[in-house]
Amino acid sequence: MCELLTGNQGSVNSIPVPDLYLSHEEADSRIILHCMYVSQQPTTERVIVRSPDSDVFLLLLSFSDATGKPLIFDTSRENNRRQLNRNDLAATVSKQLRDAIIGLHAFTGCDLTSCFAGKGKLHTQRANFQIKIWRASSSNFPDLPKPENNRWYLSSSGGLEIKWFS
Repeated sequence: MCELLTGNQGSVNSIPVPDLYLSHEEADSRIILHCMYVSQQPTTERVIVRSPDSDVFLLLLSFSDATGKPLIFDTSRENNRRQLNRNDLAATVSKQLRDAIIGLHAFTGCDLTSCFAGKGKLHTQRANFQIKIWRASSSNFPDLPKPENNRWYLSSSGGLEIKWFS
């Protein structure tokens, strides 16, 4: 559940936002829905997302048509802080390339699938599963396949782990 926090004369108010109720587990895909929601608000002039994660930036680039308002991606590693104008970049890249880039990123080594060197078919299945999750980023409750059927397994601690070999 997400809530809108507002401040007034030293007090903080919390208001539930039903439009942001969702089933996404990863923050990467949650950010897309939040950006879509914020960009639809009449008082929003621009959206700023701060993250050091390239997955987030590529998702924002891929969903640039869905978020509408100008979007600034504020990123840093150590002392190297940059602000990238997502809209300016999206204007220089075709829609077809923006749609394809998250697939390429998942296959070549996003945060969740790791590098594909020597992984072959198993890695491709994990990458395809990640792409399905990312493509569903604009849906609150996407119908996704079970991770266990896509080269992941449920560990004894309850978390998902990569199934490297069949």
